[in-house]
Amino acid sequence: MQLRFPALFFIIFFTLHLVSCQTKKEQKITSEQLPSYEFEEFYKTIKIENFDFSEDQKGIYFLKQDGNIRNIFFYNFLTKKEEQISFEKKEAIESFKISPNGEFLIFSQSIGGSELPDLFYFNLKTKKISKITDGQQKEKNSLCRISKDNSSLYFTQTKSKRTYSDIKKINLKTKKIETIVEGKKQLLYCENISKDEKYLIFSTFIENNEQHLSLLNLKERKISVILEEKGVQNQNPYFLKNNKVYFLSTKDSDIKRMWSYDLETKKLALVPLPLSNNLSSFHIDKEEKFSVLVYRSEFSSNIKIYKNIFEEEVLLPLPPKYKILNAGFKNSIGLVMAAPEGHPTEYFLWKDQKLEKFYDANNSKIKPEHFPLTQSLFVKSFDGLKIPVNLYLPPDTFLQKKKYPAIFWIHGGPESHDEPIYSSTLSFFVNQGFVVIAPNVRGSTGSGKNYQMLDNGDWGGGHIKDIVEVASYSKTLDFIDAKNLFLIGGSFGGFSVMSLITQFPTIFNAAVNIFGIVEMSSFIKSWPESTRYYWLSELGFDPEKDLEKNKKVSPLFHVQNIQIPLQIYQGANDIRVPKEQSDLLVAKLKEHKKQFEYFLYEDEGHGFTKFKNLKDVFTKSINFFKFHMKK
Repeated sequence: MQLRFPALFFIIFFTLHLVSCQTKKEQKITSEQLPSYEFEEFYKTIKIENFDFSEDQKGIYFLKQDGNIRNIFFYNFLTKKEEQISFEKKEAIESFKISPNGEFLIFSQSIGGSELPDLFYFNLKTKKISKITDGQQKEKNSLCRISKDNSSLYFTQTKSKRTYSDIKKINLKTKKIETIVEGKKQLLYCENISKDEKYLIFSTFIENNEQHLSLLNLKERKISVILEEKGVQNQNPYFLKNNKVYFLSTKDSDIKRMWSYDLETKKLALVPLPLSNNLSSFHIDKEEKFSVLVYRSEFSSNIKIYKNIFEEEVLLPLPPKYKILNAGFKNSIGLVMAAPEGHPTEYFLWKDQKLEKFYDANNSKIKPEHFPLTQSLFVKSFDGLKIPVNLYLPPDTFLQKKKYPAIFWIHGGPESHDEPIYSSTLSFFVNQGFVVIAPNVRGSTGSGKNYQMLDNGDWGGGHIKDIVEVASYSKTLDFIDAKNLFLIGGSFGGFSVMSLITQFPTIFNAAVNIFGIVEMSSFIKSWPESTRYYWLSELGFDPEKDLEKNKKVSPLFHVQNIQIPLQIYQGANDIRVPKEQSDLLVAKLKEHKKQFEYFLYEDEGHGFTKFKNLKDVFTKSINFFKFHMKK
């Protein structure tokens, strides 16, 4: 699920014998054969992003790390060659849209990872770039759609220092901007535009569990509500040829199901599907010849491809043991992403019922047999709740009588989850001799709305105890070195790290906090007023009014309890968890004479984008853990 602006980045009981991991990859290796690879090699396995077919269908555009930052590339299906299109040196390109005539693209880019992007016009023939918007590093501009006559761009623009957002349209020749929908102190998002450009669908953000869908008649400028209910999340709308809109919603359910909205009758109806699992997203190609469903199982996402609108399932001739990770279609040509379990993504072109591999994310020297094993399981928590946990294991784990130190990777969000697929960062950790344990504690997505809301009003409570229980369970595994457990997390995951080491100071040997929240009152004040409802709903109280509870929940006020070494990483341009949070923490650590290291990156925000900084953070973290291992 793609989380909206306020989101923060960065099971049956376990009866399955873990030795089954060995048979999944049928590897015959010994620990002496496992080489240690540099971080650079794992950086060369990062998947491509934001792909889009060229209008002539002769190739595909995508974002890819160029060795420093994300730039735009093009792969030609005829010549089978890859070409770098953009050559930005300092700032990563965040997203882009191709014009219908294929002559230009619009991309978004922010300065220093600030997540306040402006939009740029890029002529693909002349390579000239011109700036479309100017947010002055205070406002956020987000791409929506280029008009089919190539003359205009629809986009979302925040106003008054991100307090609310409007949906706008700019004439790309005259640069004249007009407001299509005024936010009126609410965050609006342009979601989709009908093929005839008669209608525009937009969503109103209330909180991550509540998003409303509305329909705008672009000619008459009349707005009608599609679905607006308390506690209901609506997302992923698609216009179909039959005058219907399909979208996902948690209406009348704990999980997301597919609904339709009839543009003529204004009626809602559930869409009958071949499966009834918890849906994550879907895709229907413009000609409606192919459709894709992404749904959740107990531990991971799964993909099914169908002919037409979810009719006959298409079984792709993939190599044995490959799992489909994602797929998209345009005019009957498909891009299919798949890989063996735990391996970097491979990309296949689907055309005329044939599947041809055209790109491999693994451009490194790492051999396939040296990538981690993956295993998922449930762990029973303190109150009986089953917590989904993903393990990333050295490939010789079940061939050697050897115990490994463990790194607990705590995801951000809080509305997010760890997906048990290949991760370049976690693979680097495993290659350095660690098991990685990634718990999807209460409050995580992927297990239904009720599970997702279990941490509301309980920050620093049950989800922290979940991690404690997983840590306790991990010590019973015969391949875990129980005396060497480490902790790392970013954003809300950083808050969890700080809560753990202040509440349970002796479980872990050392901890890494990456731009984590430490004090609730100042954190809430740093956000726009339009997101206040979300944060108060999550916290369950107002930290500016309930000072006693704020003191109880905020790790800053319990720093005196810390007994282990701590590293802190922060981007100077972070607008989600501002630098002030880390500064407050550092001052308090100094006051109590605690052992810590603080690293500030002047050219980063929330989630680092530059290779040199990513390498610095994760190599320092690993060396920090190794230094504090007990014999």
